[in-house]
Amino acid sequence: MPVIIHSIHGFGFNPYQNFFIRNLFKFLEKWIAKFTDVLIAVSQNNIEEGLKLGIGRRERYELIRSGVDIEKMRNAARQADAGKLRRELKIPEKSKIVLSIGPFKLQKDPVAFVHVAAKALKKIPDACFLWSGDGELRTDVETAIKNLNVTDSVKLLGWRDDIPSLLSLCNIFALTSLWEGLPRAGVEALIAGRPVVAFAVDGVPEIVQEGKNGFLLKPGDQEGFAERIIKILADSGLEQQLRENAGKTIDASFDIRGMVRAQETLYDKILARARSR
Repeated sequence: MPVIIHSIHGFGFNPYQNFFIRNLFKFLEKWIAKFTDVLIAVSQNNIEEGLKLGIGRRERYELIRSGVDIEKMRNAARQADAGKLRRELKIPEKSKIVLSIGPFKLQKDPVAFVHVAAKALKKIPDACFLWSGDGELRTDVETAIKNLNVTDSVKLLGWRDDIPSLLSLCNIFALTSLWEGLPRAGVEALIAGRPVVAFAVDGVPEIVQEGKNGFLLKPGDQEGFAERIIKILADSGLEQQLRENAGKTIDASFDIRGMVRAQETLYDKILARARSR
């Protein structure tokens, strides 16, 4: 008898979909769960949301984080030449930097990132906002940058493979996502010891601790988001405290080796159970 495993990195439905599409995805998730032996989720929030909606039974859920090579990321960020990268990107020496990483799509809401930048720049005009990524909303992002008059302060870097270097360069990592399973970019930023400011959606509060390693805002609260960025950049003591806490946040459950071991153990258990039927 086959064993069916479904990995959930955030459900296929979200609050911003058409009513009928959203409910179709909910129905499909519920239907598939009836034939699924194990539902692997990357965040506890996904498990609770699924149960609340009647997707599967609690005993079929397993929490296994999406793994990152923690030591590799931490060491790469520590060893990066941030000064060299700053010169490459033509960022003034005294400018503080806010970074985000991801595709230009509705889920990540890069246009909101530009609006937050414009609001924050009114108080910290020498700051620089960077986004590494690209995608379908690029034209919308470029239009927002032009209309908000922040062309000199918001830089679109495209896709890059030097993420540890970018993280070592920035002062704050920003997550403007409207929904997430558990954002890998946020995990990597914390590993690198960078405070995270984010909208409190789905699994994000499982890694970002309010006032300890960053700040959480109600989704869509761009004013509050900008205020938190200003608060951190204006207070070097607060920034340092947040950095120190950020570097201690991500535990072994997020390590890629732990993820592989957890999955292997789970597969062995499921197969043993299937053979005994």
